[in-house]
Amino acid sequence: MKWEIAALGACACLVLAGCESLDGLAEVGSAAGYNDGFVAYAPETLSAEQMAARKEAVLNSPEWSEYNADVKMLPFTLDKYQYHTDAPVGTVLHRTRESLYFAEKLLNTYDPEMTQQAIDIIRAVVPLQCSDPSREFYGVWPYYPEEPLETKKSGFDPNWADFMAVSLLDIWMLHEDRIPDDLRAEVKESLIRSCAAIKRRNARPGYTNVAIMSTYVTYMVSHMFDLPEMREYGNQRLEQFYDFTIDNGGFREFNSPTYTVVALTELQRMREHFVEPAAHEKVEELYFMGWNMVARHYHKPTGQWAGPHSRSYDNLLSSGQQEKIQEALIANEQDFSIPNALRHYYIDPVYPRQENDVFYKYEPRRSGVCWLTDRYALSTSHANSMWNQRRPLLAYFGTAASPKYMQLRLLLDGYDFASCGFYGIQKHNRVLANMSFVMGMGSKHRSVDLLTDGRFTGSDFRLRFEFGKVNKIPALPASRLAPAHFEAAGTRFDIRMLQASFNGLAGYWESGKNDENAWLDFVFYSGGEREFVMKNMDEAFLTFCLGVSADESAPDLSTATAFIKDGMVVSEWDGLRQSTPIKPWLVTNCYSGVSFNWK
Repeated sequence: MKWEIAALGACACLVLAGCESLDGLAEVGSAAGYNDGFVAYAPETLSAEQMAARKEAVLNSPEWSEYNADVKMLPFTLDKYQYHTDAPVGTVLHRTRESLYFAEKLLNTYDPEMTQQAIDIIRAVVPLQCSDPSREFYGVWPYYPEEPLETKKSGFDPNWADFMAVSLLDIWMLHEDRIPDDLRAEVKESLIRSCAAIKRRNARPGYTNVAIMSTYVTYMVSHMFDLPEMREYGNQRLEQFYDFTIDNGGFREFNSPTYTVVALTELQRMREHFVEPAAHEKVEELYFMGWNMVARHYHKPTGQWAGPHSRSYDNLLSSGQQEKIQEALIANEQDFSIPNALRHYYIDPVYPRQENDVFYKYEPRRSGVCWLTDRYALSTSHANSMWNQRRPLLAYFGTAASPKYMQLRLLLDGYDFASCGFYGIQKHNRVLANMSFVMGMGSKHRSVDLLTDGRFTGSDFRLRFEFGKVNKIPALPASRLAPAHFEAAGTRFDIRMLQASFNGLAGYWESGKNDENAWLDFVFYSGGEREFVMKNMDEAFLTFCLGVSADESAPDLSTATAFIKDGMVVSEWDGLRQSTPIKPWLVTNCYSGVSFNWK
């Protein structure tokens, strides 16, 4: 989910309702409003100029030109593999969530024709929600009408109950009086079904963005429609998430350019609509905590959000995301904004500095380090996976006008392989990393495509140091365990493999580039399709050290060592030390059997 989409909602929507004008402004939104002492929403105000600007924005939007009037939804061509989709790449589908977002935009213009178009979309999307309480996906929508939940082979996404309900709440709060009576009844029932799905699923508080969103939906809907049992559940969710997060010291779904923003957006909705003092105070504390993580990892020299990232879909911020940062810097504190106490991280940051975080303080303990200088930012997380949404080893360098990145990836036939643990320990610009393979996870996803006995097939398997936006082929090291040196945009990377073995394959180095990126690869296998079974492997691990430098001296990689003892590979370098198993191990153990320290 992109930031630009995530930030849409009631907090950003102003719609002329034809009320009396005051100093060139008109009251907007639902004429009635609501306030029961716990939740509240009210009409807003909008000038004629703002009104015209919103309509113009819709007319110039890609959605306006892409809209399919026959299906009454937005089309989409599947351009890559997706976990929850059966359709092959190249299939044209229609998106439920984005179509509902577009309906909001249309309603927010208050233009009669656009309003009718929005109503058409809502009529098309709402009935796609499962209304059969006996089905496991009751209250959930499909991604696409072309893939009904009842017949699709891949798993459904229960998060769609939350995401879709948030959008329907926005529509209800601002436009209830403009929706036809029959459709208004359908929307109300749809919101109630969403709450039932959320309660049945009962997402854990560590699933941060969904835990926050489900709290918002159940809390709001239960008060708006007088649902006592659901009201109690919504209150419990807020208390549970607050207690868990405060005790943990931060969001467990940590430092995510995608989902931390989703979390902050939903917390902003709570700031606006949760008016009961005790609940509002909890929300304000959580909101500050979320922004604190974001601010401390902002790297002004490159304009990037430094790692490590728990979940991310892209390595570089989009122009829209960067604009959001600038908007949040100047916005009023009651709006979606960076708290005043944290703005110095964006305006006048201190470099160099090291940010140390404990993302989850209980076993299995998760931690992270980010070293930020005026030339680059280098980050690692300890005890993470190589799933394609993870960024356990990530660096940014270059400039704000031309940012570049280095990301560590593990690729099976060109796609990120999830069933491998990453254990990185870091002191300033030095990283010591061990990687151990894991059974009980999937290939492309952590859990959707589980590998029985760790069994998988492929024709190419490699570790990649990917240098994004770099048009220069890295030089190969002199030998398999010799150091590699690579410099780009005034930043030097020194990499040395210390030990590596995968089912008897020792590995070798390759390098290359395309129009976008360059890479240095440690190749375990490349050839005809071959089956690998981790359960039968005696060795499947690797360990390496990495140093990054610009103005300072390059770290000395020659002092790093690794040796095998009692079934563990022990790596050491300049006060950093850790040990991990050489054999693949079960995911239930893969974060608890690691020892590490740094001085």
